Amino acid sequence: MKTSRRLLLGTFVTLLAAPVVLVAYSRIVNGTVTPEAPVRTSPAELAALRDFTQIDIRSDTSVEIVNGTDYAISYSPLIENRGFFTARVADGTLFIEGYGNRLDDGTGSRASAVRITLPELERIDAESVTALTVRNFDSDALSIRVGTIFGGPIALENNRLGNLQLQLGPVQNVVMRGNSIGTSTISHFGLDITTE
Repeated sequence: MKTSRRLLLGTFVTLLAAPVVLVAYSRIVNGTVTPEAPVRTSPAELAALRDFTQIDIRSDTSVEIVNGTDYAISYSPLIENRGFFTARVADGTLFIEGYGNRLDDGTGSRASAVRITLPELERIDAESVTALTVRNFDSDALSIRVGTIFGGPIALENNRLGNLQLQLGPVQNVVMRGNSIGTSTISHFGLDITTE
């Protein structure tokens, strides 16, 4: 008795769900389903972000961080209908998150780009970026942690740093050019190198 009730209930639910599934399938096949626009912090909202000296970024984008007299953040999406990107500032830290921003076009993976300009930089914590460039800072101390990086190098260019703390995960390519660094501690997979 219970088995026949379950069978009848299962048949009834299937008959109710079948039209919904068929309509959804026909829309997908006929191309009438419009993909949702990706969630992105608008350029106007990016322009309003300021008063940060630290950056936490979790994003599959290339990142360029440069010294400048004012704050500016720009995001160049690779394609208009793909990838999400959010940014906010809290307690002196710029938090960026964004995924789905890489495209493998058969010639190698390409990524959208984030450019951050700020007057003073104390700390960077980056994960999943495709490349990271830090340029033209004059600072007593700078701490950089890079977890996983996909593809591109980490580049430190034309910085004057009293102390550099650089902690690296599985990174293959670090480029340092034109820097003046007093003391540095570089940690790579548990191996620490200190220079003075």
